[in-house]
Amino acid sequence: MTKTVIIIGGGLVGSFLSLLLAKRGYHVTVFERREDIRKSAVVLDRSINLALSERGLSALKFLGIDAEVKAMGIPMYARMIHSVKGEQSSQAYGIYGENIRSLDRNNLNEKLLTEAEKNPNIKLFFGCEVTDVNLDQKIVSIKNLEGKLSEARADLIVGADGAFSFTRGVLMKKVSMNYQQEYIEHGYKQIRLPPNENGSFKLDKNHLHVWPRGEFMLIAIPNIDGSFTCTLFMPLSKFENVKTVNTLLGFFRIYFPNALPLIGESLLVEEFFKNPTPKLMSIKCKPYHYKGNVLIVGDAAHAMVPFYGEGMNTGFEDCMVLNDLIDRYPNSFERALEEYSKVRHQDVVTICDLSMENYAEMRDKVNSPLFTFKRSVERFFYRLNKDFIPIHNMISHTTIPYSECVKRAEKQEIYLNMVVFAGAATILAGIVSLTMNLW
Repeated sequence: MTKTVIIIGGGLVGSFLSLLLAKRGYHVTVFERREDIRKSAVVLDRSINLALSERGLSALKFLGIDAEVKAMGIPMYARMIHSVKGEQSSQAYGIYGENIRSLDRNNLNEKLLTEAEKNPNIKLFFGCEVTDVNLDQKIVSIKNLEGKLSEARADLIVGADGAFSFTRGVLMKKVSMNYQQEYIEHGYKQIRLPPNENGSFKLDKNHLHVWPRGEFMLIAIPNIDGSFTCTLFMPLSKFENVKTVNTLLGFFRIYFPNALPLIGESLLVEEFFKNPTPKLMSIKCKPYHYKGNVLIVGDAAHAMVPFYGEGMNTGFEDCMVLNDLIDRYPNSFERALEEYSKVRHQDVVTICDLSMENYAEMRDKVNSPLFTFKRSVERFFYRLNKDFIPIHNMISHTTIPYSECVKRAEKQEIYLNMVVFAGAATILAGIVSLTMNLW
């Protein structure tokens, strides 16, 4: 008999998973709490632009829509670091043309929903709030926009309903779930940097632009219309101190003097005081399943801060891991889900931790001469030996499991430090020798 699946959540991961399971011949029903974003007059974008890396691209390739999605975005080959004085320096992601692709979240979500709508094995329902999940009977209770109640049953229920997952809350009451939620002290504010009057980009479009300032940073990511989405990441306490126009403009004149004229003072003021200041949090939990009945994926299982740009990519990879395990255990959702919780946990915990650590790198360490030197040595080794892959390349430009990336990087770091320290010692010895000769 054809297997049936209910997916709670029609966001990026939910819509992607519906296509993946429909490809298997399953009959999939998606319940999304929001209205259809393709028909909405106003779509509230809840986060910064997406960065499509190799993991996400590989998943899209499996569905055969990778070329179409790539065409929707802009490749970024490097970070462009902006100093307070306005100096710019490019830090390439790799030496073989490696890049991550800037995508608009809503455009990609609309694309996935449209693909799902075309598939006869998928049914999409919008404006449907899930009010209960019976884990044992595999029944979902739904309330629509008119308040009408209904129920649906399936062989498998998957919660892809985000960081504040209703499905996870129900699951926590049934299984012995270890759960950790951490808010960081930083929030973010989105600000649009418009294109030139002729529609061209004001900054190099193939870079992720970063203004690192130690305790905070501003980034700019290109959009297909010639604009950039700027995001100011900063401690919430500092946001609270910026209450007036003069304070805001003074702050930007001191710390981001070359960004201010690009954005424009009036637009900066309008966007800063109009747009919300969302908080940032990280969520880790385990297990992700109950018997062979219910599973959570994506942000519902592992929300992460955005500083590695891997949130969507990790969510798509969740789906691919699940698909592989169903291949391995085709007659038992229970075996597949049990194995999923085992094999997936360490990898998603690893990327959650790396995402947190990468914030310190982006807002501070990229200014360090030692950091720049080490990355140069790392790339030199990479050029000599393709097996010596820098960790950023492993994370963003391969599909090596996240936990394995860290293990390999730790071993490489030992050799890297030896070379760096040896080089520093040689330089120091040379300075001492020169000084002695001068005396």
